[in-house]
Amino acid sequence: MTTPPRRPLRIESLRDPDENGVVARQTGLPAAVRELHRRVLRAFLATGQTPHRDDLSVDGVGRDDAFRALSSVDLVHLDADGHIAVAYPFSRRPTGHTVQLDGGPELHAMCAIDALGIPLMTGRDGAIMSADPVDGHPIRIERNGETWRWTPEGTAVLLAQSSGRGPAADCLCPTITFHTSRDRAEGHLRGRPDLAGLVLDQVQALDDAGRSFGPLLAHDVVSVEMLQTDGCPNAIEYLPRLRALVAGADIAQPVEVRVITTSEHALRERFLGSPTIRVNGRDVDPTAGQRRDHGLSCRLYTGPDGLRGTPPDEWVLALLGPNPADEPDR
Repeated sequence: MTTPPRRPLRIESLRDPDENGVVARQTGLPAAVRELHRRVLRAFLATGQTPHRDDLSVDGVGRDDAFRALSSVDLVHLDADGHIAVAYPFSRRPTGHTVQLDGGPELHAMCAIDALGIPLMTGRDGAIMSADPVDGHPIRIERNGETWRWTPEGTAVLLAQSSGRGPAADCLCPTITFHTSRDRAEGHLRGRPDLAGLVLDQVQALDDAGRSFGPLLAHDVVSVEMLQTDGCPNAIEYLPRLRALVAGADIAQPVEVRVITTSEHALRERFLGSPTIRVNGRDVDPTAGQRRDHGLSCRLYTGPDGLRGTPPDEWVLALLGPNPADEPDR
């Protein structure tokens, strides 16, 4: 498999993304690599922790080739230990841009535009916490449906890049920052002759973020996963029922079964017990985002009829519907 390399992402990729942006690069990948990219993004969303390349299934193509293809188009980069270091909009390490989706884990965004892109990519409400790099003044942005609240009200985004030739993670992301006002952003840019860029107002910043990241998880397939411990009787008994629910929703993609084998693996996956059901990386349990009891165990669900070892059908069907991302995280 050969994927032609592309120039690293730059300002023009965000401002005019149709030919060279993140979405265009994802679309140009072979189908198996495109789905792997989505799995990487879902893993960050589901756990808040960086996945290891070996924890992600790859269909129809070699694992090394698939990750090499993602790196060649500047979408995903690995650390030396095999963990995902960068998968725009997500970062393995704290960057000063933190995103907390309602009911979800804390996420680290690569830059200000990426932070705005996470709620837009998922269709979920939440909050972004950052700071003006000039003086550290805190900045908070909240999304509630179609309403965005910016604190301070005059917050602007500096879209800047250095002259380096490396990936966007090195030459673009560190200089895309929130500022408490347009004047402060413009002053910061004037004081950095090593940078080229422009200042975006809030509407422009949301527009760039939406075009860059909004379609990334707009699936041509729906991903349904069952995470289980080896030999779990509840999981074995439930799998035919889950497959029937998926088929009844006119979803052709097969259910992916993944076995969690160690406590470390359970923590990485934020595994709440066996079986755990996720649709497009989202746990079907409405209370999952509030829980921290991750580990190798059997899972109990509190449904309308009391405790049970498998989730109620209506929880699964709610996420298999036509527009689950548009619903608030329950």
